[in-house]
Amino acid sequence: MSLSRKPQVTWYGWDGDRLTTIQNDRTRIQTIYQPGSFTPLIRVETATGEQAKTQRRSLADTLQQSGGEDGGSVVFPPVLVQMLDRLESEILADRVSEESRRWLASCGLTVEQMQNQMDPVYTPARKIHLYHCDHRGLPLAFISKEGTTEWCAEYDEWGNLLNEENPHQLQQLIRLPGQQYDEESGLYYNRHRYYDPLQGRYITQDPIGLKGGWNLYTYPLSPVNSMDPLGLYEFKSKNIDDIGIFALAMCNGESINENKEYGGLICKKQGEYFPMNPISSNDNDSVDLRNIKCPEGSERVGDYHTHGFYSDDKGNKVTKENDVMIV
Repeated sequence: MSLSRKPQVTWYGWDGDRLTTIQNDRTRIQTIYQPGSFTPLIRVETATGEQAKTQRRSLADTLQQSGGEDGGSVVFPPVLVQMLDRLESEILADRVSEESRRWLASCGLTVEQMQNQMDPVYTPARKIHLYHCDHRGLPLAFISKEGTTEWCAEYDEWGNLLNEENPHQLQQLIRLPGQQYDEESGLYYNRHRYYDPLQGRYITQDPIGLKGGWNLYTYPLSPVNSMDPLGLYEFKSKNIDDIGIFALAMCNGESINENKEYGGLICKKQGEYFPMNPISSNDNDSVDLRNIKCPEGSERVGDYHTHGFYSDDKGNKVTKENDVMIV
């Protein structure tokens, strides 16, 4: 038995519960989302060959490879490598600190001399598109930097593709919030289980059981107004507690990864609750929501915030006594 075609390996990258990167041997597609939500904003496509050209030596590696007395290699102490890495990042950002300048001057060197030792930075050719989405975050079109529509589609209420115009053969796998289209099965991956758009329901039971509702297979019965981005429970905009839990679920992964507090406001307009996009704290400080306001025409009715992670004296992650765990 022989394969009709060469197998293709695909890598997937996630940021919390959001799919941010899809890469195969030809292309790498990255998606930037609206902070704290599943609504995509920008799509960046880069040829894999272009990615390889971005590989470069660090300044520390360059100097170590030719820094010996006879032009051979030398090993720098870790402290010096750290200082050179910081200097390189400052040069690349065009913000060299006075501390770094004084350090170089004490060595009889200048910023320009160090910059000349750095490998050039290669900027890969990229295709950049802006997403045009409906009120739920379902992509309807790709808009190029020149303002032209290069992909567009129509869907029914349950996310079934009705019509597609794709003259440039662009890949667009994002469907309803939190969903990715699986080309082999025709199903939509919804984080904790698969969703069948033809039936408008999940194909497996809810992993949290009856906590997600009396029907273990149901998708929100009003998919135009509600959504279930995690495949667990319906996001209800008329319940302030559900809004808070939903907002926390959207940013808690980033909060833990960065060990920063994230937080935002919960607002109310015409009987409907909605969370504002979260902001993060600086380093280990508490997130400051005092200067944040709800949009005009709505009122502030609450707020939410995460705590990153805590650790004991042995480095184990722990939860503070008064914190509430949301699973």
